[in-house]
Amino acid sequence: MKAEFPATIPNRINGLEIKTKQSRSQVNPSRHKDIVANYALATSDQLNTVVDAVLKAKPAREATPFEDRAAIFLRACELVAGKYRSEMVAATMLGQGKNIWQAEIDALYASWFLHKILLEAGLPEDVIQFLPGDAEEVTNTTLKRPEFSALTFIGSTATFKSLQKKVRSGIGQGIYNSYPRVVGETGGKNWGVVHSSTDVSSAALNIPRAAFEYQGQKCSANSRVYVAESVWPEFQRHPKKETEALKVGDVEDYANFVNPVIYKRSFDKLNEFIEAARTDSELELIIGGKASKEKWYYVHPTIYKTSNPRHDIMKRELFGPILGVYVYLDAEWEETLKLIDTTSRYGLTGSIYAKDPYASRQAQTALKHAAGMLYLNTKCTGSTVAQQPFDGSRDSGTNDKTGTMAHLQRFGVILGYFKEIVLDPKDQSPRDTSSGNYSDQCYEMIEEWKEGTLKTLRMLEPGDFLAVKLTDAGPISVDAIAARRPMSEVVAKAVGKICVATAQQGSRLWLDAEQRVLQPGLDKWAIEMMLTHNRSETLVVYNTIQGYFKGSKANVDNHIKLAAQERWSLGIKLVRRAYIEHENCALIHDTKEETDLSYGMIADMLLCRRLPAKAENLQFPAAALFLATHNAASTAKAITTHQERLLEG
Repeated sequence: MKAEFPATIPNRINGLEIKTKQSRSQVNPSRHKDIVANYALATSDQLNTVVDAVLKAKPAREATPFEDRAAIFLRACELVAGKYRSEMVAATMLGQGKNIWQAEIDALYASWFLHKILLEAGLPEDVIQFLPGDAEEVTNTTLKRPEFSALTFIGSTATFKSLQKKVRSGIGQGIYNSYPRVVGETGGKNWGVVHSSTDVSSAALNIPRAAFEYQGQKCSANSRVYVAESVWPEFQRHPKKETEALKVGDVEDYANFVNPVIYKRSFDKLNEFIEAARTDSELELIIGGKASKEKWYYVHPTIYKTSNPRHDIMKRELFGPILGVYVYLDAEWEETLKLIDTTSRYGLTGSIYAKDPYASRQAQTALKHAAGMLYLNTKCTGSTVAQQPFDGSRDSGTNDKTGTMAHLQRFGVILGYFKEIVLDPKDQSPRDTSSGNYSDQCYEMIEEWKEGTLKTLRMLEPGDFLAVKLTDAGPISVDAIAARRPMSEVVAKAVGKICVATAQQGSRLWLDAEQRVLQPGLDKWAIEMMLTHNRSETLVVYNTIQGYFKGSKANVDNHIKLAAQERWSLGIKLVRRAYIEHENCALIHDTKEETDLSYGMIADMLLCRRLPAKAENLQFPAAALFLATHNAASTAKAITTHQERLLEG
């Protein structure tokens, strides 16, 4: 690959490779005289052209089934892991000075390579564009567009605050069509606290790894440690020994654990701190303290002990292989916990090393706001996407938990138009639902409900959910549902208009759950609505199933059978409960465990596309499941099952 350097990287706009008059170079941190690539810088006009193109492509992309979109990225994973594995790793190593993949700044060559892989995997050219540019110009141009609706950012705290300020200014000026959603994961001054009861050898092994892997240039890296005085003599021997054993050098030598830092600006900042530390009376050098840029941007793993717990080394994010240590008195354990919590404005990751369960619980309580990711008796790095939710609060980010559904839900909207009606479950008296028995006001209520719901719909965007409560249409609707009769003509017209408008907008609609006295009639209406409006692969209508009812599994079985027989697509929103305070207890599962089992069985049946008993001769219908739950175990199981199904194809 080096024989091809310097590579030329163009802008790629709507499938066309375009060079520009302005360009910059990406250098190899391991040999900074070597140029990895020369890349074009996009202009404001080109940026606006790309924004117009992706907005034009947006409706078709949103209408593409999730499975088809996921298949492209699964194919890209296969290409990275197989066909292009060596090239991808080499591009990353040479461009970033790392011998293990980590997406980072100044990685143009690896990004360009990945861009081409995504295109080969099937991502449309108008969906993914490649536009390197000056960061200031890119953000200023983008943030001036009225269509700007969301920002996902990973980078420095200062840059994120600047972007937040610009977005707020745009909102204040009325530039945007909607309120932009902003998600950020930024810096950290990640801590470790070593209690007197800890396994010293384990803590001393984990801390150097957390501090010096990736040259300390990962957002979760451990950069400040607090060690009990009683264990300090033994503790300090281990990190010193471990750090001395770390080999430092060129990324192409796999024996080297520590490689050059990412670029010149980073080296200069770290070297400046090391030089200042030479005359700092509050810092004692334990190991390291060396840096060189003669051939590469090299900073030796460095540990300082400080006599000042609020020294800059314990507060400031250096983003490099420099670790600060403060030794505290054993009797000042509680004060030290307060010190950790208040010293830094960051709150990303932290580790508690303690064998004493009381001390561990005490630290967990005191430091619950000091870290978005808290680790016990292990290093504060190494979380796995889709297994551990990752993010921090305070100056470390918006704490939206990357790698989980919580992160994705920041970019979806659920709105509804409601007027709550609660009925007495003991009142089972029949109702006369003939049209002549209702006043003009009842018909006006239907019109008011329809217009209010349509107005709410217009506040949504494609892909968002509109929550609809059919009983809010008033007595004509409530009485017919309670009597399990079809919709009246006037209600049917209103519902039809709402469903058609939802489909045309590219949004989705779910029917809110009702009390058991109403739910059977509502289920009939929901099935009729899905039969009418869920005829394509893009689902419009979802019915809500409440897992705490004893008959919920049979109800879902019936939905699946009818959808399979009548060839419509099934949409299910699965919840545990809704109106438990007003229900007949005999209809509800007797224990939470039974409710959990019911909920899990229904979710598993839909995710695994299992037909009900005596329906094996049918083909499972097109179906979509929306899980609504606060139960972590249910969420984790559903995610695992869904991922396994995707991998199985």
